[in-house]
Amino acid sequence: AAPRIIRAAGSLAAAAAAAQWFQTICVLYASACFHRLDRTGGGGTLLVQFLGAVSLSRVGLWTFDLVERQLLQESVGKAHQMVFFNGEKSAAQFLSLCMMGLCYIFPLPSSFVILVACSVTAVCCASILILVQFFISDC
Repeated sequence: AAPRIIRAAGSLAAAAAAAQWFQTICVLYASACFHRLDRTGGGGTLLVQFLGAVSLSRVGLWTFDLVERQLLQESVGKAHQMVFFNGEKSAAQFLSLCMMGLCYIFPLPSSFVILVACSVTAVCCASILILVQFFISDC
């Protein structure tokens, strides 16, 4: 999926922005379905929509990861790649630790909505940052 998006978008930066925004739209829709499910206790088509949106959001994430990895490999010098990628991995591990801390602070099923809101906020903030970077780099 990633090479087709790169060709269609015309650049790695545009492909990264498109993949991230695709993920964001899917996450926002899944979040809306989650809140409706939480309030109504519904099921059926709403549950299928929720699961479908979550699944599609993963496609956006995987595509973004592939595009971002290629973009970094092309823009970071070979001499600095190991340090850069290890720093990136360390930041991801730290944020995973923060996520686990939030799960410890909000362990009850009734507080799961807080964890969902934190995740949706993180994805939306990432999309905004990527969009800003995309427009700054095009100027």
